[in-house]
Amino acid sequence: MQGISVIICCYNSEKRILKTLSSLLAQSIEAGFGYEVIVVNNNSRDNTRTVVEQFIQTSGASSYKIIDQPIPGLNAAREKGIETASYDLLIFCDDDNWLDTGYLSKAYHIMYSNPGIALLGGCGIPVTETSPPDWFQDFKGDYATGPQGCESGDITNEKGYVYGAGAILRKSAYLNMRERGFSTYLTDRVGTKLTSGGDVELGFNLRLAGFKVHYNSELIFHHFISKERLNWPYLKKLHFSFGYSSSLYVIQSNLYTQPEKAEYKFSWPWLFLNGCLDLLKTVLGGVMQFSGNNKKYQSELLRKTGYCYGLFKERKKLKLILKEIKALKLSAK
Repeated sequence: MQGISVIICCYNSEKRILKTLSSLLAQSIEAGFGYEVIVVNNNSRDNTRTVVEQFIQTSGASSYKIIDQPIPGLNAAREKGIETASYDLLIFCDDDNWLDTGYLSKAYHIMYSNPGIALLGGCGIPVTETSPPDWFQDFKGDYATGPQGCESGDITNEKGYVYGAGAILRKSAYLNMRERGFSTYLTDRVGTKLTSGGDVELGFNLRLAGFKVHYNSELIFHHFISKERLNWPYLKKLHFSFGYSSSLYVIQSNLYTQPEKAEYKFSWPWLFLNGCLDLLKTVLGGVMQFSGNNKKYQSELLRKTGYCYGLFKERKKLKLILKEIKALKLSAK
């Protein structure tokens, strides 16, 4: 029987997980359509496991289960979920995502009607715990909400990735990519640390391996955003983290768009020098335009600062990444 495995990765999720599980229990499922829900308890220090077990028992949801992944980090938790999943189609549902009732059915039909798609993203609708600040609309994409393309369809060349919240992954394509030697270098979120970038790295690796990335605006889910995340200091840290993480997938990104320049353009000295020059231009441009209080300028500056810092801190790993990627058999676009 064909179907979908929903993977929910949890870290201290006791206060959030019930509404997420309830939204899945309310899914409109067709006859002959199988689905399972795998909750991955990622080293939680609260009562996440107990809350989930009680929900499964009281709801009678026989296709729901909870497993443990003691290795910290969102990527490690997702790996455990992928390994456990029974179906070829996987949905990454965050512990604060509430999927619309038709999400699973729509995702299933889109993926099985288009076997070339390896990764599919939907559209997150923000649900904020408190009234959002005036700058929120300009940065809602940083919270994994909003459209991921101008229209539904192929975004492999245009963007190349989707945010992890609500993403649908074809397990067979993922395993094919890993068997061919593609490695994961980012841990993504670890506990309360704002490390990120695992979803971008996954998309870039899949398209280098020759697979397609799509977006569909009919896949709707609500993304709950707590009041602790709706402040500028939090977003500043997030933007620095985005920049830092991008230093570890910049080679994959550039190699896909500019393969003819791979021999010289992707060396660490070239990347670091150009990153620093770009940061300097941004600093000087801000001084000339007196844009120090402009939040878009601040976010750009933080991303580029994080990028340069990441290039320096991860220089040994970047050289290893370049060496490994050059040894891979990459698919043509």
